[in-house]
Amino acid sequence: MPTTQTSPQEDYAKAVDLLAQRQDEHLAAETAVDELRSRLRSGDDKVTAAMLGKADAEVERTGLLSIAAESALARARAALPLATTFADALAAALDRAGFPVPSVVVTRGQPNPDPQDWPILTVEPRSEPTENAITGTIDGEAFIRYHKTDLHRVISAKEVESALRSVGWRVDISEQSGGIRVLAAPRQGFAYSSLPLVDPRPVADVERAVHRAFHGAAVEWATAYTGVTDPGQVTDVYATTAGPRPNAMIHRVDVKRTGETAQEGQRLVTFATEVVVSPTSAAGMDSSELAALLPSLGRALVGRLIEQVGVVTEVAHTPQGGSVKTSGSVVRGDMSPRIYRGTLRVVSR
Repeated sequence: MPTTQTSPQEDYAKAVDLLAQRQDEHLAAETAVDELRSRLRSGDDKVTAAMLGKADAEVERTGLLSIAAESALARARAALPLATTFADALAAALDRAGFPVPSVVVTRGQPNPDPQDWPILTVEPRSEPTENAITGTIDGEAFIRYHKTDLHRVISAKEVESALRSVGWRVDISEQSGGIRVLAAPRQGFAYSSLPLVDPRPVADVERAVHRAFHGAAVEWATAYTGVTDPGQVTDVYATTAGPRPNAMIHRVDVKRTGETAQEGQRLVTFATEVVVSPTSAAGMDSSELAALLPSLGRALVGRLIEQVGVVTEVAHTPQGGSVKTSGSVVRGDMSPRIYRGTLRVVSR
């Protein structure tokens, strides 16, 4: 007669039920022998030695069966496939970073990718992931294998680490036999999925967290130079294209939560932003030219996790702003601080 294959999840469910049954049987046996001893202590001579011996034997029998059921449950638990939450987040982070080799998440025992799909990275979970619903981060371990032909170059752990750092991850990465180990340990690593699990927080806490992140991004936008491509031209992750950097002064940054919507398991929170900024004397531009660079302000936050809030999906600003003193369009040659208002959106679940 053919045997029926069962899934690891079914085996685990059966093991859970069996352990509960064995524990109930053991408890009933202990209760029965206690009742017999209580009757003997009260002088009931109808309790025979055979009855007491049989009850004690039943306690031992059911106890041993409970131990066996516990071992069976441990084996069934070990056979369960690990959740792919961390591996999925890792593969998505490499994709956001523009890693030159695509990646696919696999589970233990899954066949290697078809050579026609090489080069490719397989990302296999190595531990059960843990999501921190306060910060929105995720802990876990995964193993990356690189499937390639002799024509493809080698990829190092440092390349993987550099790519993950470029999208905000801070994890422990090491080369091991057959691949690369990626570990985000509790309170030591910083990793997150594109749709993090975040418990709702008080509005004041949320606004404070977004303000801190947005203010930092605004200062970097205004002052950070990462490389020169042509004389007078620079490019970095904050600019939309290669071009003159603002070299501006940030006078004030305000953030206000304006709305929240929930749909299909996603929570989208919207914030109104306001930045007061002016060009410095070294900028070589006036406020109208500075305004043209506004689309890149805060761009570095898109795709990043703001702890306790979620992942930023959009940062947009009004390209023209009114003067701090007067309203209206920017006048050429004007170096006064200008107000620029915008929107920042964050998603979580």
